Amino acid sequence: MGALTSRPKASDYKKVAEDETPQSGAEDSIFDDLCEGQANSLVLKNLLTCPLGVPAEVRTILKDKREHPDARVGSKLTMFDSCGPAVFLLWPATIMNLCFAIFLPWFANMHTECSDFGTPSYPGWLWVIFAPFLAAMLAIEWRCLTYIVVPFLQWLPAMPMPFFKEPPFLLWLSYSSAVSVISHMDVMTQGLFLATTLHTFECPGYQHVNDAWEEVWSTSIFSWATWGSSLETLVIISWAVLILQIMLFAFFALPAQGKE
Repeated sequence: MGALTSRPKASDYKKVAEDETPQSGAEDSIFDDLCEGQANSLVLKNLLTCPLGVPAEVRTILKDKREHPDARVGSKLTMFDSCGPAVFLLWPATIMNLCFAIFLPWFANMHTECSDFGTPSYPGWLWVIFAPFLAAMLAIEWRCLTYIVVPFLQWLPAMPMPFFKEPPFLLWLSYSSAVSVISHMDVMTQGLFLATTLHTFECPGYQHVNDAWEEVWSTSIFSWATWGSSLETLVIISWAVLILQIMLFAFFALPAQGKE
């Protein structure tokens, strides 16, 4: 009973803490092996070790695979090992994208006015609401990247990029970030286009545009599609394709289990 009732010393707590502290040297050597031979290996190692880089669970899987290699793929990670959390992040990103794409045209149309020249004009401050949306989407994309970057780096000699066979990682990251920003701007510009186009028909002198369109449509080969005689309907349908595209991409990424 003496061993159970005796109070532990402060040195005992210190020893336990030291025993439970992960050996950073061994983990660093794993990351050194992964980054060896890669362009900008210092950048890649920082990505693996910084707090906002590769998540701890992925680093743990990487370490376990190095210690216990798989019979088929060896010590390399695959997308099956690490992409699960990234797929879950797809849903908040999709919902956020849909909400913004639907909210923006309605909100922009409320603040669009006809100018002195009879053309619709929206205030420039509408672009301010794009900033938090863009920041949230880029944050989710970065988090997804941190889950899948290790398998990419282990299986590919370099990340794919136009006009470069093996681009440095920082160059690829800059290029991908720019493409992502432009893609999200498409949601913003499409929404503003819909809002201003619909508001056009409320401006003086633009009613004849609808009349002219109805006449042109009635003599076209698509005259059988009566809904096309409304220019407003066509604009809304073209915007709805963007919404459908967002949903389609989400369902394509949805994991499906096949039958044995």
